[in-house]
Amino acid sequence: MYMRIFTMPAIKESPAVLFGSRDQVIAAIKRDRASRVVAVTVSSDQEETNLRKYLVEGLQLMAQVRQGKVERTRERWFRAYAEDFAENTPLPEALQIEAEMTARAQARVLKSHQFLRAADISKLAAGAVKNPSGALNRWKQKHQIFAIEMKGVDYYPIYALSPEDGYKPYTEMSDILEILNLKTSWGLAFWFDSSNGYLGRRTPRELMKSDRQAVLAAAKNEAVGIQHG
Repeated sequence: MYMRIFTMPAIKESPAVLFGSRDQVIAAIKRDRASRVVAVTVSSDQEETNLRKYLVEGLQLMAQVRQGKVERTRERWFRAYAEDFAENTPLPEALQIEAEMTARAQARVLKSHQFLRAADISKLAAGAVKNPSGALNRWKQKHQIFAIEMKGVDYYPIYALSPEDGYKPYTEMSDILEILNLKTSWGLAFWFDSSNGYLGRRTPRELMKSDRQAVLAAAKNEAVGIQHG
C-alpha cells in the first residue's frame, strides 16, 4: 500500500536582540558569527529606554504570532496526514459489502416513489391539511410519522398517511414507531419495504391500507428479534 511520507516543517526561532555600546555589540556579533545584522543607533539614554520598550512589546507579539503559526502548521500537517491515510487505506471487505448492500437498499426505497416532500403531499391533500410542512414536522416530532432526509430535505412515507382522514398519519403508526424505536429512519424505510416472513413474504408497506394490525404484530415480532440480537 502506497503511503506518502510526511515531514513536520520546522518553525524558525525569533531573532536575537543585542543591547550595549557599539564595541560590546560588535564583539557579541563576532562571537555569534551572525551572517545578517540590523543595527539601530540611539543618541540618548531615553531613546534607548524607548527602544527597549518597543522591542520587548514587539518580541512578545512575535512570540504570540509564532505560537499561532506553530498551531496552524501542526493542524495542517495532521489534516494532510489523516486525508492521505483515508485515501490510501482500503475499506475492509465486509464494510465494502455492507456499503454496497445499503446503497442498493436505498436505491430500491427511492425507486418505489413512496416517499414524498411536504409540498407533494400538500397537492394530494388538496387543502385538507393546513400548513402541511408544519403539520408533517409536528407529527414527526411526536413520533407519529418518520422521514428520510436527502440533501437537507425531508421525505415522508405516503403509505403512513390515511387518504380517508385528510392524509393524517394512521393511528397505528405511532405504536409501530414506538416498538421499532431502535431503528434509524432509513432502517424503518428498509423494514417497511422488505418482504416479511411474518406477513407471508409481503412487505409491511403493502399492508398499511388493508391490515395495519398485522403490520403492528410484525413490528412486535421484529422488535423481539432486535432485543435478542
